Amino acid sequence: MSDFEYFFSFFGLLLGLTVAEVAVRFADAIDGHRRRPIGVLTPLLAIFVLLDISSFWLFTWSARDIILINWPTIFVALVVALLYFLSAALVFPRTPDDWLSLDENFWARKRYVLGGILTVNVILHLLLFTRAVPKITEYWFFVHKLIYFGPVIWAWKTNKRWAAILALLLAIGSYGLEYSDILPTSEWGKKLGLGGTVADSASTSGTSVTR
Repeated sequence: MSDFEYFFSFFGLLLGLTVAEVAVRFADAIDGHRRRPIGVLTPLLAIFVLLDISSFWLFTWSARDIILINWPTIFVALVVALLYFLSAALVFPRTPDDWLSLDENFWARKRYVLGGILTVNVILHLLLFTRAVPKITEYWFFVHKLIYFGPVIWAWKTNKRWAAILALLLAIGSYGLEYSDILPTSEWGKKLGLGGTVADSASTSGTSVTR
């Protein structure tokens, strides 16, 4: 087993536990839908969180050639995994009697959930910027970032139901757009060796490593 494979098994286990947390709470919500309406907002948020975690997982693997296995790497991975887990843990209520509906839980906690995920992506980009800084003329870099960060920030800020639904749908749709390889990889992504199916990020954008 290589150093990266050892690291990835540890990091993958933490992200796997986060996915399990969302899945179990989702199942509980479906099971209790008669006494507490599920609505649309919380399921969309849960889907986005699951996709973002999957994207980060893929990004980590795609960036295996530039990841140095040392104490700072392990520490950052722990912080990232913890932020993901805390964000995921707040998607659904912790107990059956916390909220009358899942929509109420969404409006009370969505800024914590999306804020945690945005923080993960900021940390990731700061680390990547230490290796390569995109030029102001790199058009596709900014296109990729806008596709991901635009809807997520909109969902984080809005207090309107229709806007939250639309923003989350756009954020979820961004994964399909990125991973379809329709958009060219940015020069920044190529410099980091992040091209390919997982191209730009991980959650960085939360989507493909091509960013």
